Amino acid sequence: MGKGLRSCGRSCCGGKGTSEGLPASVIRGGIHSLLGFVFNCPDLIGGGLGKSFMPIVELSHGPRNFRNPSRKTTCQFAEPHSKLRPSLLKPLVARAVENDKPIWSPLFYASPEDEKVYLVGDEFVVRESLLAAPVLGEGARAGDIYLPAGKWRDYWSGKIVTGGRTIKSLPAPLDTIPVFERAGRTVPGRAD
Repeated sequence: MGKGLRSCGRSCCGGKGTSEGLPASVIRGGIHSLLGFVFNCPDLIGGGLGKSFMPIVELSHGPRNFRNPSRKTTCQFAEPHSKLRPSLLKPLVARAVENDKPIWSPLFYASPEDEKVYLVGDEFVVRESLLAAPVLGEGARAGDIYLPAGKWRDYWSGKIVTGGRTIKSLPAPLDTIPVFERAGRTVPGRAD
């Protein structure tokens, strides 16, 4: 992982900091969710901004202790979590308590009929309809994102894209993480 916000995380599941932080959190946390540990906490938001779309977010220091642009970026990614919490995450917590369904999970949980999703280890879904695809490569500012079949709406721009394919080299600067919602489903906090 590169220097900065994407490199300082450690997985609560035994990751090795900069070499395994966010990738380990996505893979191991998703597996833990499926095994019934629905309230797992994948560690610091600084370890990967994709964690702002997970049910629990931890900051080692309040954003006021960061310097710009880290402060701005951290606050920017804490905002979607705050918007998602009341109308999306709270009902998912109730569902998880009632019937052990995961709050977030690996991509294959939402699209088990799609054979390609079983090869994707760096994307996850929240409520089977919100797909987060953190770009995990060291120094990477773009990534290949696989979207299962159907129509998807870019969370940030509102643009509709067709799934069932890999989007090559999707831009992902430090202040943006690729996030998509299934078209027709309303997710709070997204672009209109």
